[in-house]
Amino acid sequence: MPEISDTMKRYKISIQGLPASNSENAALRLYPNAEIKYCSSFIEAINAVGKKEVDLAVLPYGNPLAGSVRERVGRDWTAGNGNILSPKKGEVFVVQKFLNDLEKYDLVQIEKYSHRIVHCLVGLETAEFEDIKEVWTHPMAFIQCAAFVDTYEFTKHLYEDTAAAAEFVADEGNKTYAAIADAKAAEQNGLKVFKRGIADIEPNFTDFVVFTSKENDVV
Repeated sequence: MPEISDTMKRYKISIQGLPASNSENAALRLYPNAEIKYCSSFIEAINAVGKKEVDLAVLPYGNPLAGSVRERVGRDWTAGNGNILSPKKGEVFVVQKFLNDLEKYDLVQIEKYSHRIVHCLVGLETAEFEDIKEVWTHPMAFIQCAAFVDTYEFTKHLYEDTAAAAEFVADEGNKTYAAIADAKAAEQNGLKVFKRGIADIEPNFTDFVVFTSKENDVV
């Protein structure tokens, strides 16, 4: 964990994800007074540091159930939005661009933090658990909750972010739809929690890393 004096500073921090995402939860756990910049991809979050739009980037690195993000590149998941999990058409894997941008902007890792992730199955207030047929969430969340999802034979749909998946379910208004997301994302989108702590191993922790520029006085 950072020094107490650092945690109280109002850093500008980029994350990949939306409000109430696990990345935001981790960033605010590390730096409670932070101003968050929400990015659609890991690369956008890193570039925000390199271009001095923010002070830090807080990004997920790995999980005991799912392995590291880098290890999963190009295997069996494609997010299709420029995320580190998928290749861009006609280019090298996004992970290589991510690493290139770290070098390009002279960015360094200054912190590694293990954050507890409590995955919940969330859906409409008017629905019952028995109504759920289809589930949306981030690929890594599906990996971490594989036994639960397979037990109930839900149809799986990939989404770029757990909080975005919850927002999608709320917007669709279909009682057979659910998302795997944090309870905070459920509350924010007017959804209810059907099941809490559904990862294959509980407690479930994901490592997050903090990047900044060597020129930044955070280093």
